[in-house]
Amino acid sequence: EHFYTTEGYFPSAFHPPPKQVLSIYYKVRTEELHKIKVGGPTNHFLLKENEDQILYWCYLDNLKKQNIELPIDKIVVEMLSG
Repeated sequence: EHFYTTEGYFPSAFHPPPKQVLSIYYKVRTEELHKIKVGGPTNHFLLKENEDQILYWCYLDNLKKQNIELPIDKIVVEMLSG
């Protein structure tokens, strides 16, 4: 289900202006969690999609403990926790 879409201007942390980030967040449930590689921000080699994105799975209960670096992700973690 859709959870949040960024509303403001967030400059890209990976590309020089005028590139910006549009982030769309979803809540996901699965009965096949065992098929997902579980990693974190320091396990970049696990789910590297391309040179710009690194995707990883984190249990919602552990999300606050993760090292969240990007400002928009910090906002969403607070929204999920609140």
